[in-house]
Amino acid sequence: AGVDDPAMLQVLKAGGLIRGRSLAGAKALECYHDRVRETTVAELSADSLRDRHHRLAVVYEASATPDAEALAQHLAGAGDTVRAAEFAVQAAARAAQTLAFERAAQMYRLALELDPTNQPRALWSALGEALANAGRGAEAADAFLAGMADAPAAEALDLERRAASHLLFAGHLDRGLELLGRVLTQTGMSMAATPSAALWSLAWRRSWLAIRGLGHRERAEGELPATQLLRIDVAADVAASLGMSDPIRAADFHARHLRMALAAGEPRRVARALGAEAAFLSMAGVDVADRASALTTRALALAERSGDPATRGVAAGTAGMVAFQTGHWQTCIDSFRTAEQIFRDQCTGYRFELATGNIFTLFAESFLGRIRVVTDRLPALLEEASARGDLYSATTLQASLGFYQPLTRDEPAVAYRAIEGALARWSAGGFHLQHANALNAQSSLDLYVDDPVRAAGRVRAQWPALRRSLLLRVQILRSMLQGLRGRVLVAEAARTGDHAGLAAAERVARGLERERAAHGRGQGLAIRACAALVRGDRDRALLLLAGAEEALDRAELNFLAAAVRHGRGRLLGGDEGAALTTRAETFLAEQGVRDPIAVSRMYAPAIPG
Repeated sequence: AGVDDPAMLQVLKAGGLIRGRSLAGAKALECYHDRVRETTVAELSADSLRDRHHRLAVVYEASATPDAEALAQHLAGAGDTVRAAEFAVQAAARAAQTLAFERAAQMYRLALELDPTNQPRALWSALGEALANAGRGAEAADAFLAGMADAPAAEALDLERRAASHLLFAGHLDRGLELLGRVLTQTGMSMAATPSAALWSLAWRRSWLAIRGLGHRERAEGELPATQLLRIDVAADVAASLGMSDPIRAADFHARHLRMALAAGEPRRVARALGAEAAFLSMAGVDVADRASALTTRALALAERSGDPATRGVAAGTAGMVAFQTGHWQTCIDSFRTAEQIFRDQCTGYRFELATGNIFTLFAESFLGRIRVVTDRLPALLEEASARGDLYSATTLQASLGFYQPLTRDEPAVAYRAIEGALARWSAGGFHLQHANALNAQSSLDLYVDDPVRAAGRVRAQWPALRRSLLLRVQILRSMLQGLRGRVLVAEAARTGDHAGLAAAERVARGLERERAAHGRGQGLAIRACAALVRGDRDRALLLLAGAEEALDRAELNFLAAAVRHGRGRLLGGDEGAALTTRAETFLAEQGVRDPIAVSRMYAPAIPG
């Protein structure tokens, strides 16, 4: 029977083999299930299958609104690969316009496969853009590199720059740095070989900037040579992409970026450079808070004047970084929410900036004690990052904050494995921010499971590499890691009875208190309190613990404050102590914590359970 046989059509429909649907305003028939289609197609000869693809292509092309994707598939099935590739490109462009970047990438790849003799670099570049916008940085880099084959020198350099940047943004550091080295050589720049060399270079460049000042004369982008703009963009990419792994070398490159952006005077680039200057300056912490805030205000105003949504989004994000590094956790969260809204509603791509916002906001949420927010959001973020090959997000989140989720289920072994797995995928070429955060997470877990000797060995083994990395020049990181070191030394002394480390712990504590940051002072007082307890001075320990609580509350480090409060309550005893422990346990239970004593041991060790 033919397709026009109504009786046969009714039989096929009744048997659940076909169904009707609307296609471009007309009625159409399709197989009810893919298995029906696959079985039917398998019975066709190659010639018959090509003929049917051809007939379907003719029908689709005659439609008032041809479906480019369907045409590409049917023309390819009919053997007309050249025309199929043309329609695949049309389908890809249409998908990109509707922000369906994964689909756009599939169609661009299909076009390249269908017509391998006609693969202009524009097509590879379009594929790279689609992949980058979909958050697949490493795959985007491969596409950009493929487009270099027949490109003029200037265009090839820009493609290689984009490839290097997207590899670094996605956390593929080793390969990204290798490519970056070639780009820097071609643009007359180089990167400091070590953090120490970067620090000397940074000091010299900052001295020059202090003399020059931050003034600039505005000039339109069209007035500036392309080579000058490329150098600025390369320096900006290096500073941004390394800022969340190797901040000292990133700061050195940022100083070059700032100098070049000011000299050029192009408003968007100046706004971004001044925002980045505020973010890098704020690494010094509370002592520079006013200067960093003034720069942030200036960058936000320039970004607003530029009229460019992406520049406004970047400026809002750098304001969030400044807030975080100067101890204003909620302001950090609010700023990054503003940036996220701009990027999602008014921009395309900016996956690295969105990922960085997620990292900063979850860190801020954890400092505020909102552990349930962290554990609720983290699984989806990790799954998405892993699916896209985004090592930057996956490693940073897992190594830094991933231990909270197994902790709330009292499954420390799961947390250890997750952190080790994350680090195994990360670059081993240096000691990065990810390694520092993992050291904090793993050693804190050691205290949680009451193994201070293991924690002390871990800290001693990694401390030389941490010092060489110069990451301790970042105040918030220094506060966190020196606090960890002091707690570990006290816990070790309490366990082993060897008090040799107590003096070192007390020196660490006094250094934290001199930071003039409430988060440092709170941790320092808690360490000295626990050291006093190990020495047998219970009264002094209680007095110092009360001061630590007050400082941590003032710093809004609510999780740490609850842990210290629980320890003080246990040590104090009686009705007053019971009230303190009940208050702490209520807060920790709201965040999903199952073992409050173990959590307290992480931040107030040496207090008996």
